[in-house]
Amino acid sequence: MNKTLKYNKKVTADGSFPSMIDVVEQMRHWSAVKTGDIRIMNAEMQLIRTVGRHDGISAGDAAKELGITKGAVSQTMARLDKKGSFILREQDPENASKLRLHLGEDGCRVHEAHERYHRELDALEQDLLRVATPAERAFLEKYLRTICEKLEQEHVILGDYLK
Repeated sequence: MNKTLKYNKKVTADGSFPSMIDVVEQMRHWSAVKTGDIRIMNAEMQLIRTVGRHDGISAGDAAKELGITKGAVSQTMARLDKKGSFILREQDPENASKLRLHLGEDGCRVHEAHERYHRELDALEQDLLRVATPAERAFLEKYLRTICEKLEQEHVILGDYLK
């Protein structure tokens, strides 16, 4: 039986590491960012991040960047509109049928915090890899590659099953 420890680390009763599935499930719980009373869901954060990285991007280009439809971008923006000033729209001066997207005040604040979080995680990862032995790095690479291949196979199998 698993028990939850400080920092959401899960360990089994025998002290072994959690499975990759457990780690992925834990990450799903982190997919929403809570800022005050507002929860920013993963899809919303990805749109904020895209607009933050490409100020003035069109809604269509944001959809392409994210691999979703323009309708999904519109729905995500509508959800964000209900939560605050995250994404602002302006009509493209060269093409009246296009909207250009910019971060609003809330969007800037969340985007900056999210980017800082990514920089800190990247630095942590580099620090951990810097002190790892070549054998530890080789094992980690093999482990992650094997898990990713298995997940890809399972994704294909589930996709075929659900057709």
